[in-house]
Amino acid sequence: MNEKKWFRLVLFNLCVLAFAGFLLRYKINFPLPAIQQANLLHAHSHFAFSGWIGFVLYIIIINQFSNAYNLRTQYWNNFLWLNTLVNYSMIISFVCSGYSTLSIIISTISILLSYVFAFSVYKSIAASTTNNISTKFIKATLLFLVLSSTGTFVLAYLMATHDTHLYWRHNAVYWYLHFQYNGWFTFSVIGLLIQQLEKSNNYNRAAANKLFWLLFITCIPSYLLAALWSQRPIWVTAINVSCVLLQTGSLFYLFKLLWKNRKEVFQHLPLISRWLMSLAIGSFAIKILLQFFSAHPVIGQLAYGYRPVIIAYLHLVFLAFVSLFILGFLASKNIIPLQYKIARWGLIGFVVGVFLNELLLVLQGLFSILEVPQNNLNYYLFYNTILLVVTAIFIFSSTLFKNTANSYQSFN
Repeated sequence: MNEKKWFRLVLFNLCVLAFAGFLLRYKINFPLPAIQQANLLHAHSHFAFSGWIGFVLYIIIINQFSNAYNLRTQYWNNFLWLNTLVNYSMIISFVCSGYSTLSIIISTISILLSYVFAFSVYKSIAASTTNNISTKFIKATLLFLVLSSTGTFVLAYLMATHDTHLYWRHNAVYWYLHFQYNGWFTFSVIGLLIQQLEKSNNYNRAAANKLFWLLFITCIPSYLLAALWSQRPIWVTAINVSCVLLQTGSLFYLFKLLWKNRKEVFQHLPLISRWLMSLAIGSFAIKILLQFFSAHPVIGQLAYGYRPVIIAYLHLVFLAFVSLFILGFLASKNIIPLQYKIARWGLIGFVVGVFLNELLLVLQGLFSILEVPQNNLNYYLFYNTILLVVTAIFIFSSTLFKNTANSYQSFN
């Protein structure tokens, strides 16, 4: 398939993901005996990582950074078809049987495919771009993609040996989540952003390089922010404080780059793309500031001790930062054709749904901490998923119009 059809498929996956979220919220509020909540939750989370964000990042990175291959080659087409088969097998197996042997086998195949992707992209990066800061981000994101998977193997070992130690299981899960969210997702998005800035005459390579190193050297040790301890040692607190200070400093270089290049790089983008990317970068800044405050042991215990707070943070990164940036990026390339009202209204409605979802999750977290009755918040979260499903369908449907192909803009 060509690029347009692969992106159409991945936007269909977004609809599937939104519908799975709808079913999750429905089951919280209403009876649905045919499906087990835990199974559906596992299916939703695995498909979110592999079927939506992971899959769309595969496609974009292949297009933007892979020199030896492109999406029209048989190699990458076979790879993406196999990924699609695995993604849909995974969501079906988790819904039907949860963490069964079959689901674990399929998940393992998905991880092995991520290794193939990382190796193939790294091998095919053009020598002429090796010194580009955007290429450094992509090489780092491939490293963190592979590194994140070790958490799943540790978790599998703990489950196989029936180790019930809460801290070990928690830390294995958060190892995976940390290097997915703060490594694979973050470095991919910032790398794509830097690649756009590299086209500008006002591009400041030194600032971009400092941004890279501040984020890179803090990515591994900042895992300690989420790790559980029976009693946190003083050296861990010292590392946490150092990491969050350096990460907060990275925002200075990020906004310096964006400000100096705002006209030359972003002025020609469609208004909706500019807004989506701006909201995404703003969400990234909020993420960094939240990590800054979580370095305090008491605040960190509150942040990681309440499930609604954790869910709110994960959705902030997954939806408000990464997903909105990707949608803005795809709209800027006319993959999401903004000439159609259904696309524009779909994107606007999806943004509204994302931030309503975040607001409701934050309120749910605050009410949990303060032990305040949550009243109808779960119902409001359910109604909001309807908006997300409908607008995701709008976005996908806009790519089905025949005229879209005539105005498609290549990434390269």
